[in-house]
Amino acid sequence: MGEQITGVRNIIGLFNFMNLLLRRILMCRKVVLWISFALVLSLVGDAPAAMPAGWQSRDIATTGGSANESNGTWTVIGEGADIWGTSDAFYYAYVPLLGDGEITARVVDSGTGSNTWAKGGVMIRETLDANAKHAMMVLTDTDGGGIAFQSRFQSAGTASSSFHGDITESPPHWIKLVREGNMITGYHSADGVDWELFTDTSPDNSGGTMTNPREISMADQVYIGLCVTSHADGELRTYTFDNVSIKLPVIATKPDPADGAMHADTWVSMSWRPGSTAFSHDVYFGEVFADVNDGTGGTFRGNHTSAYFVVGFPGYPYPDGLVPGTTYYWRIDEVETDVVTKHKGKVWSFFVPPKTAYNPSPPDGEMFVDADSKLIWSPGFGAKLHTIYFGDDFDDVNSATVGTPNPTTTFNPGPLEFNKTYYWRVDEFDPPITRRGEVWSFTTTIPGLGTAVMDRWENIPSTDINTLKDNPNYPNNPDVTETVTSFEWDGADLSDYGARIEGWLYAPATGDFTFWLASDDQGELWLSTDDDPSNVELIAYVKDSPTSTSGWTNPNEWTKYASQMSEPVSLVAGGKYYIMAIWKEGSGGDNCQVAWEGPRIPDRTIIPGINLSPYEPLNAYGAKPGNNTTGVTQTPTLLWKPGLQAASHEVYFGTDENAVRNATKASPEYKGSRALGDESYDPGKLLWETTYYWRVEEVNAANPAGPWVGSVWNFTTADFMIVDDFEDYDAGENQIWYAWKDGLGFGALGVDPYYPGNGTGAAVGDETTMSYTEETIVHGGSKSMPLAYDNNKQGYSRYSETELTLTASRDWTEQGVTNLSLWFRGYPASTGSFVESPVGTYTMTGSGADIWVVNGVEADEFHFAYKMLNGAGSIIAKVNSVDNTNDWAKAGVMIRETLNPDSAHAFACITPVNGVASQGRPSAGGTSFNTNQTGIAAPYWVKLERSISGNFTVSHSANGSNWQPVTGATPQNIPMGANVYIGLALTSHDAALTCQAVFSNVTTTGNVTGQWAHQDIGIFSNAAEPLYVAVSNSTGSPALVVHDDPAAAATDIWTEWVIPLQAFADQGIVLTNVDMIAIGLGTRGNTTIPGGSGKMFFDDIRLTRPAPEPEPQP
Repeated sequence: MGEQITGVRNIIGLFNFMNLLLRRILMCRKVVLWISFALVLSLVGDAPAAMPAGWQSRDIATTGGSANESNGTWTVIGEGADIWGTSDAFYYAYVPLLGDGEITARVVDSGTGSNTWAKGGVMIRETLDANAKHAMMVLTDTDGGGIAFQSRFQSAGTASSSFHGDITESPPHWIKLVREGNMITGYHSADGVDWELFTDTSPDNSGGTMTNPREISMADQVYIGLCVTSHADGELRTYTFDNVSIKLPVIATKPDPADGAMHADTWVSMSWRPGSTAFSHDVYFGEVFADVNDGTGGTFRGNHTSAYFVVGFPGYPYPDGLVPGTTYYWRIDEVETDVVTKHKGKVWSFFVPPKTAYNPSPPDGEMFVDADSKLIWSPGFGAKLHTIYFGDDFDDVNSATVGTPNPTTTFNPGPLEFNKTYYWRVDEFDPPITRRGEVWSFTTTIPGLGTAVMDRWENIPSTDINTLKDNPNYPNNPDVTETVTSFEWDGADLSDYGARIEGWLYAPATGDFTFWLASDDQGELWLSTDDDPSNVELIAYVKDSPTSTSGWTNPNEWTKYASQMSEPVSLVAGGKYYIMAIWKEGSGGDNCQVAWEGPRIPDRTIIPGINLSPYEPLNAYGAKPGNNTTGVTQTPTLLWKPGLQAASHEVYFGTDENAVRNATKASPEYKGSRALGDESYDPGKLLWETTYYWRVEEVNAANPAGPWVGSVWNFTTADFMIVDDFEDYDAGENQIWYAWKDGLGFGALGVDPYYPGNGTGAAVGDETTMSYTEETIVHGGSKSMPLAYDNNKQGYSRYSETELTLTASRDWTEQGVTNLSLWFRGYPASTGSFVESPVGTYTMTGSGADIWVVNGVEADEFHFAYKMLNGAGSIIAKVNSVDNTNDWAKAGVMIRETLNPDSAHAFACITPVNGVASQGRPSAGGTSFNTNQTGIAAPYWVKLERSISGNFTVSHSANGSNWQPVTGATPQNIPMGANVYIGLALTSHDAALTCQAVFSNVTTTGNVTGQWAHQDIGIFSNAAEPLYVAVSNSTGSPALVVHDDPAAAATDIWTEWVIPLQAFADQGIVLTNVDMIAIGLGTRGNTTIPGGSGKMFFDDIRLTRPAPEPEPQP
């Protein structure tokens, strides 16, 4: 063994020399980042003659193994208990590796033996000790664990593994390990050309999930080679390998200073490990990453033959020295001897610390800081002593001249008050200079933060989240309640339950946050726009599809479904938001996790307890106007929801935040008490453009835990007068149609509230939303007014109008307002058409996303020309042409149960690229089916037949006589009523484009009746009707202003309409006492001439002052 070790040491020395030599020799076989080599030097020491030069082999805690190579084929024989646990036993053929590198091999044969977990493959190992750190890619027997990626992260530590149990590839199969720094990555391939990153989410032996690449910190010099263990003591196992190669990087590596390091000096001698084929080095250095990466901005510092470079000295770049507080970037491109071949290097960086204190902890502006926290900072470069200034007033700390000297970079300010902002400053003394620091701040946490609540409902089978929602005990009677200290729960593999984690979320900063949900099985993540649970919105979910009853993820598996990630959500620093995750567990592993990323949270992180509190509303919550709201009406009513223990409410209101926060009943900010059930306060008419503060104190004399002092909320009044912003409407006593009266009316005659309707074709509101308003298509806030118009409605006038009687905002001259502003949008006009010309030839146009699934929902968008069919029948058409708006644009013949977008149907169509297709939907909202046959294009014939039993058959023909079924398609039974729609259909498969198709030779059989009718299916469109606003006093005629664009109703983007108030005054309106405003479409008063229909949305109706005059140009 001693002689063998001596031989290994000789090999190491030779190998290091070889590395240096290779970096000076131009190789003839190059790759982008790595270069292959074979060791061909004479054998040194006593290395076995059957091994290539430079290779060595030995038993690791075993005996009897061997390795040899002949004409590129390797035979490695090994025994041993395993490569596993805390110590290994195997045979190893290897070479030393200095720094980065990779090894590739094809496992040709895995031999025979008694254990299916015998292993053979490629390995990178820190030492030749049995308990050494390592990583390896191995193949086991076909009956074993498959392809395995195994490793030991610590010397003498327990080995960990992940394996593709479902990929039991038998040899030959390729495997590869790549080392870059401390990261080791495993790959496998069937052919050695197309490599697949080894991925596996099965738990490792310690319960966690293995990753690839893996971070394993090893010495710079390691051993790389081939390993074999028989997994049976005393039994030899033979593995055969070929295509064994080791590659060294051709780019520069091992930077000094290390990438991202702090360099505490104003000069630096940078060095690096040259690439294996480098002859010289192009050096780039500068202060801007993009410039160094692109080689611009004067960052090129010349070509050099030495592997070091100095900056910060006279005669070198930055002769006056590097600047403290600056990050510098550098890059080395390796140049080969032909001076043409260059290998671009990575951009590295280092940081020269500033001379002032920096990197404060808590970070500047941090919220929810523990009241017992210590202050920590990084010392300024050269600082010998630190002086700390601390207090709760910015001006005091900023102007302070006497502080607390401190020899260390830690300061304990003592126990601090909750929910209070503190300021601090550190001045650094570098004799004889004192360097003043910045003023930093942080805000201490709120009492009660640190946990959330997990509730569980047991004995609910299935994986479908709806079985939890439909359970009679949900949401108020859980079987189990627990506390969690972060937004995650990983159960003990329980089954058949549903669960919920809920609480209040506190935002650490203002900005957009992204949330992720991981759950097993299905899960949903809901977030409120404030602290009120009634305002929750679904922001993420775990499902196989939107309508699926299954779906699951592993813990920390964040990207399995796109729906796991939310859209960006705007939160306000210090804001309190209700958050809830629910999930449904069937059987097997169970978990739920919620992570976020955003301001002050640069990386996706599971939400910690410091930003959570249990949902136990003891304080008043649900403030309206919402906290930090701007643009609030000058006549608001303040509303809130009561805390659980409240018997009454004390209200405080004013324009000074601190005064409101600290007010007592003796303070002018105290506005009196409100009884439980009266959660409102009317502050009267407020000033324009003013910020007001308010809080509610919950009181219960019978409960000694009270009073419960609420947060200080604020809002800012608008610099305009609000006529209506639609934010206050709900499904209770403030329904939108109570205020905006329309043609439908509301209620029942003789029962209040009742209104019979105004006789027009207007219909206000949306009964599918929680507020009866539009909650998705909005201009400002969270609601707008939907207005459907139908100017050809039987029994109604031929125009559509809704009117609002004003109770406030009646003086339209206040504060010098001169304009009425409102925002509107509709849907574009239909592009669908159907024309017969010449006789027997039909030209159709249409748009639409598809006849299939639209936005994840089984629904269609297309143009349809149809007649009625009763019972069995058929339709034939020749599709002469169809525009290629998309490979899957479709033109053909259809039989459809209804005109609803999700209707059951059968469809025979021709596409521009994908041939002829047999498609359909077996039931309303059911899953669409498709079988298509390529190689067929218009002009071509299609036929669709319906039998008396409901079977639909699609066939096609080149001449209209010889019919063939679509290859692979079979008749489909689609239950429909006796009366169905039969006709021609066209979709562009791109909602933004209009497609044209031409049909001819259209014939039908069966009981087909009626003339051709046609319409869009599933496509919202508006007819161009005049848009107008009418204003009136309590007496006299209304004044009418019509929009100057006759097609305004077909505008599909939010558009502001500004109407000078003088236009109403000129028609006799007294602007100081306006009684009513109406919005309409059509010609007001028309009762005879039919018009069109559609749907509009209106928002943010305001009275505004004149726009400021533009600044004069110099």
